[in-house]
Amino acid sequence: MLAYSFLSISCAHLVAFRVVGWQVSNLVFFIAKLMVGVSTAGLCGLVLVYVPYFQDTISSPLAPSLVIFMIGFTVASLFLSVFHAAIDAIFLCFLVDSENNEKGSMRASKALQRLVGKYEKDSEKKAKAANETRDARNVPKEEGSAMVAPLEEGV
Repeated sequence: MLAYSFLSISCAHLVAFRVVGWQVSNLVFFIAKLMVGVSTAGLCGLVLVYVPYFQDTISSPLAPSLVIFMIGFTVASLFLSVFHAAIDAIFLCFLVDSENNEKGSMRASKALQRLVGKYEKDSEKKAKAANETRDARNVPKEEGSAMVAPLEEGV
């Protein structure tokens, strides 16, 4: 509940975090997962091809390497989900810091303040546009519009 209240108060910071943090981090995390999966599968393939015991017992290294790729990708996904939760926790701490302290006396690092401040104006524009879109969707229909059928008497 506390996290939701800070997110609703700091909408501009949230948009900055979504633009910078989630889009970039999702791409980086996906590439990291692929790299872990490919490197473990490649190492498995090398072992299966060049170790004499496996040369004689395994006809093709493709299936075992594919299984190892899936295991490596899954392990990397689990590890990076914990890392992603840490990033979210740092952002929530930043929101608490920005709500409780003045801009010059915040305890967040200067680099984090610069990063969020760098995208603040763009974030405010995007937050305003998102609020306008949301408000436009919630506008009640007028009775005279074609979208609302008039009620017939006696039905």
